[in-house]
Amino acid sequence: MTSFGLLHLSDLHLGNPEREAYAAQDQERFLQDLQKAHELAGPFDLVVISGDLTDSGTPEQFTQVEDFVQKLWDRLGELGSQPKLLTVPGDRDVQLPSDTDIEVLALEGWQNTRISEVFWSDATHASRKKVTEVFGPYQSWSATGEQPRGLARTEGLLPGDWSAFLNKDGVQLGLVGLNTSFLHLWAEQRFPMEVDPRQLNKVCNPDPPAWLAKQDLALLITHDPQSGLSERAQRAYKEFIYPPDQFALHLFGRSNEPPKLEKLGGAGSRCYLPGLSLFGRESASRFGYRVVRIEVAPEEVRFRVHTRIAEKNQNAGHTRFVPELEVWKESIRRVPRNAAPVLPAAPAPILDEVLKILACIDKPEPLCQALQALGQAPPTQLEALRRALAVKLIQPQEVSLASIREAVQALTPLQRPLKEQFLRLLELVTPFRWVPAQAAQMLSDVTQRALEQRAVGLNAEDPGFTGRMYACRANPGDTPHWDLILLSKLYEGSFRGDPAPDLRVPEVSLPS
Repeated sequence: MTSFGLLHLSDLHLGNPEREAYAAQDQERFLQDLQKAHELAGPFDLVVISGDLTDSGTPEQFTQVEDFVQKLWDRLGELGSQPKLLTVPGDRDVQLPSDTDIEVLALEGWQNTRISEVFWSDATHASRKKVTEVFGPYQSWSATGEQPRGLARTEGLLPGDWSAFLNKDGVQLGLVGLNTSFLHLWAEQRFPMEVDPRQLNKVCNPDPPAWLAKQDLALLITHDPQSGLSERAQRAYKEFIYPPDQFALHLFGRSNEPPKLEKLGGAGSRCYLPGLSLFGRESASRFGYRVVRIEVAPEEVRFRVHTRIAEKNQNAGHTRFVPELEVWKESIRRVPRNAAPVLPAAPAPILDEVLKILACIDKPEPLCQALQALGQAPPTQLEALRRALAVKLIQPQEVSLASIREAVQALTPLQRPLKEQFLRLLELVTPFRWVPAQAAQMLSDVTQRALEQRAVGLNAEDPGFTGRMYACRANPGDTPHWDLILLSKLYEGSFRGDPAPDLRVPEVSLPS
């Protein structure tokens, strides 16, 4: 049985003047308590911070966030965890604009349907640009601090909208983060928070049911609970974003709500896990954090949530973390997912050549680092480690441009030891992916070439792997069959004749 460990933090409010004098002590108390948390639910695969990382969204406060996250990562490493980091912004992670800005004044009429429709439909509109601007410090930190510790992900309409997935022991965990705080543009909030189905559509390319069908289970992460949304947003949330059983769990920021499993009207389940204010502001009634163990069994998904509360010892006169007496335990029916066919064995000639190249590396460290970057725990034996990495590289769980980028980034530690062979390794593992026969048929239709033809080429005048695509018939006598495609232009929507996106992969600097 596969299980995931998750550390759920929220409402750090770093830079809060009320706690500035005590920040070092607050953080040290939490970091030391992590040993207890690790014993309860570790090792952790994910750290989720569900908004309000800062107190007012300034660049200086995000520098404090980076310092704290580095301490957290060092501590978790000591305890034996190597998790991935996921965050969404909260209403305190906004650098408030002037309330006389014309773009801000326009958004005061948000309840007017025409204004909200223009906002969502026109990415170049001044109001959309203003929202992107006020989250600038969060975005800058996310790119330099969160993303190197996180998963390859698809970005969405607004800063803090994204999707990603984590594979562990053959189970794929889908992850979606949505920004519910994008209208917090005033010191005093003027109306409830918002979320829109178009945010989910964008990060799911653009078909949430199809995207979710590839996952064994999925988690939704926002800063605000559904109860804090406007009536219009709540209707959209319940109907399109989190209809029963669509997500296994919704994690959100500080709330007075307890964890709960909800089943209404004979429908399926919705599961809610609010966060606590870790450091926060004095207005918070409770401070603490939660750790979660998610067990994925064949027929059900089980949750075990431990809550750690910061409580003052009245006799000794100091604060420490103590366990909340009740451990929240629930289970939900495991909805059949991941309907996509299992990928076949890697092509033997390609696998053999990749293994031959990897055999040039006689130290396990760079191989382990590359495999961990792809979300898989490394075997201890060196030969098994090389094979696991080779198979992972040429058999990704998802066929997408993101998987190409993830492979390139994961291979960075191998550049120096492989030297001139590194480029050949890239040629082998970056372009080649196994895809269902239906994709090859669609490719054949687009290019108007016969499917029986041995190779189909697009943009063949560009020999770089970012400008070509080939489909080679594999197992032509079998039904169903699979085809091997050189993937530089294989992306969501490419077979419908949509304009090609920017397909540049991260620039790779080869050793001289």
